[in-house]
Amino acid sequence: MRLLCLLIAVLALASCASTDKPKGLKLHRVAAPEWTRSGEHPSYPAETHLTGWGLAPTRRAAEEQADRNLEFAIVRHALQRNPGALQNTRFSQLVTEPGGWLQLQELAESVQRDVAGNGFEVVAVAAVHRGDLHLLAASLLPAAREAMGNAQLPPAGLSDARKLIELWGAAFLAAARVLALQLLAEGTLDRATLERCEDAASALWELPSRVRITQEGADQPVLLRGGTAKPLVLRASLRGAAVAGLPLIWQPGPGHHGVLDGESEFSAEGRASCKVLALEPNGEQYGFVLARPDLDRILNRRLGISATGWLFQLELPCRRNAELVVVLKETLNGITEGLEPVLYPALQEWARVRSVALAKDSPSPRQFPYRLRLEITLDVVTAMDGKVPVARVSGSAALTDLATGNVLYSMTPGLKREGAEGNTEIAIGLSAVKEGAGETLGEFLPRILALLPLKGEAP
Repeated sequence: MRLLCLLIAVLALASCASTDKPKGLKLHRVAAPEWTRSGEHPSYPAETHLTGWGLAPTRRAAEEQADRNLEFAIVRHALQRNPGALQNTRFSQLVTEPGGWLQLQELAESVQRDVAGNGFEVVAVAAVHRGDLHLLAASLLPAAREAMGNAQLPPAGLSDARKLIELWGAAFLAAARVLALQLLAEGTLDRATLERCEDAASALWELPSRVRITQEGADQPVLLRGGTAKPLVLRASLRGAAVAGLPLIWQPGPGHHGVLDGESEFSAEGRASCKVLALEPNGEQYGFVLARPDLDRILNRRLGISATGWLFQLELPCRRNAELVVVLKETLNGITEGLEPVLYPALQEWARVRSVALAKDSPSPRQFPYRLRLEITLDVVTAMDGKVPVARVSGSAALTDLATGNVLYSMTPGLKREGAEGNTEIAIGLSAVKEGAGETLGEFLPRILALLPLKGEAP
């Protein structure tokens, strides 16, 4: 018995020894620390620290984003130290975006950082202690005041728009820096510094209104499911000189969404253009595209000032400027005579309720920049299957943009219905016509409403 047990143990050891080890690369799950998910770093609590966060595929991009957001957080904290002093001022009206007036490199080793990732994305945090920040601000304030006093203002009659922005932007940053540092260090606001900020910000904000412009491509209609047929072109000059090399931002106007492809700056001749690839309808008859100077790119700093610009007005499709032309045909066993129409009465009532201009067979004499054509053919054929009547619905249906000829949506109606013993072919046929009409209209009508929205209408 003892020998048998020994033999079994030896065989088991031999079996274990001969087992092959798994081949290939072992994968180890990388778990990011909790703070990357919670947004609260244990070493930098919100009660004592200001933080900036970054999330990106690479460490460098995440850290740059975190630093930039910490700069914004510092300026925001400074302005909140004495919010009442800025209420109802020109400053509060002009400076409406995050500003980066103080750079982290000025704070040296006071800035603390941490970074972690899970193999797919990297989270970075940059932090500064509030107490350290207030002490550092006091030490930086004298030099900042001197720099503000030495800031050069543009000479009268300067016609170089880019140079104007550079000088006024530098003057604004110098004054805004003093304003923020004084608020951080003392919690007070110097009236003369505030006025310097406001004067420079006003000059930057008003610059586009002093530029002489001509526009091409304005007032054209935006195509259904598309952009504009022609590009938008802007030509600009200041005091007779072309606005050359001025960086631009092209964006949909307030309340609009779209896709634009605009030139990033004016040419040497003061010309810039933009392709409108898409501008979504929102129920309004007119939409806008805005071109404005990119102040931040010229100064290479985030000023926090949203400059005015130049608006292009465009026509958008909506119920007020569009017509739906319907071409309808319903047959029962190839016959239309004596068949009570179903499609058109249903469409008439729907159009009345939904405020859709409707025309039958051909466009009306009225002028509409947008016209849709809805063409539906329903063919119902009946037969007897023994004692049971059967109806089959076939045909075609398409929604077309009359301006371009593009088919926006199409379908092939098709269904089969059986009656009961004792039903007539006519009865089941008429029922199939109604059901086929309801199914087809149910596919098209929501799409028409989406193409031609009405302001304030619930989806």
